[in-house]
Amino acid sequence: MKDSGVEWIGKIPEDWEVEKLKYIGASKNETAIYKKGERFIGLEHVDSFNGNIIGQDVDYDECETPIFEKGDFLFSKLRPYLAKGFLAEQRGFCTSELIRIKFNEEQYNKYYKYLLLSHKFIDFVNSMTYGVKMPRTSWQEVREQTLTVPPIQEQVIIANHLDEKCGSINDDIAIIENQLSVLEAYKKSVITEAVTKGLDKNAEMKDSGFPWIGEIPEQWKVLPNKYLMEKVKIIKSKYEGEPILSLTKKGVIVRDLEGGGKFPTSFDGYQILSEGNLLLCLFDYDVTPRTVGKIEQNGLSSPAYSQYVMNNLAVRDYYYYFYLMLDETKELLHLSKNLRSSFNETEFGAIKAPVPSLGEQRQIADYLDKKTQAIDDTIAIKRKQLAVLDEYKKSLIYEYVTGKREV
Repeated sequence: MKDSGVEWIGKIPEDWEVEKLKYIGASKNETAIYKKGERFIGLEHVDSFNGNIIGQDVDYDECETPIFEKGDFLFSKLRPYLAKGFLAEQRGFCTSELIRIKFNEEQYNKYYKYLLLSHKFIDFVNSMTYGVKMPRTSWQEVREQTLTVPPIQEQVIIANHLDEKCGSINDDIAIIENQLSVLEAYKKSVITEAVTKGLDKNAEMKDSGFPWIGEIPEQWKVLPNKYLMEKVKIIKSKYEGEPILSLTKKGVIVRDLEGGGKFPTSFDGYQILSEGNLLLCLFDYDVTPRTVGKIEQNGLSSPAYSQYVMNNLAVRDYYYYFYLMLDETKELLHLSKNLRSSFNETEFGAIKAPVPSLGEQRQIADYLDKKTQAIDDTIAIKRKQLAVLDEYKKSLIYEYVTGKREV
């Protein structure tokens, strides 16, 4: 091994060379008239780090746009940290945000696909981007970067080996992703079954009369929300350092005010949230990732949220799961009003919900707490497995394309 002279590459085999990209390949600037129905690749169609095309649903009007040929490598200059790049298997059109590179004939383009998508090269390019909100690079910048140049025979061997190794890892990843989909679907079905059918498998059923509820046990009632919960809003005129709470897919969380992100200039005028209540987002119902959460500690939140306190007919955690079930499919969207798909207090109060006895509500909530936690624990293990496989694949690619691991 010898020192490459490039920090992110490190040591390379003695018979390998290094060279700037501009001497290995050239940027292409050809354009042509795109016509409807032809192949078009946008950034949204390129899978990060994997070099795969994941869809081509765009169908623009006829216009002049960049064109690429089979064998070209396309690399995103917008947000390069996403590592969106692919090796073209056929001719097509693409967004101008993709740099089109044609490698010299004495180089093997599949090897350089792996090299240019290796995580350390991506990190290096990303460190030199310009622009804060939409960081980007350019061909003028990328072309000056030094790359490894193994003998052509080794380029082919390495690329073919990585095809095999990455293919095997991708198969494992696909299996785990399928398991995750099954677990997520199972969790939703468990919640739906419990909050609408109860825990007694032998209970007699009746039609609730409402499609978002379906059949319910014979002894259950159906009542409008206004008879189960009441909206409360207490505004704190002066912020005094209380925790700032926000509704997310992970629940009602405490915001890290030092960790970056968008915040108002002042939290004066925020509303007081009380532990034990239900928090709802009743605007932008169609696009808000999570519209219901349990308030587990006192704090302040945006007055745009709606806080509800349960009355003596309702157990908060049961109705949390009921509205979580509806949130997964946005089942109440057809009842929302105006362009922002919103509910006012009266409209939400009129929506019907099932009403088991208080004892059943508590039993169902306790059951779902335990059941969903067990499923979430399994999901967390699967996600950790995905992260390990992803890191393993990245390290393999880097080690092979820089010669630290020999085929």
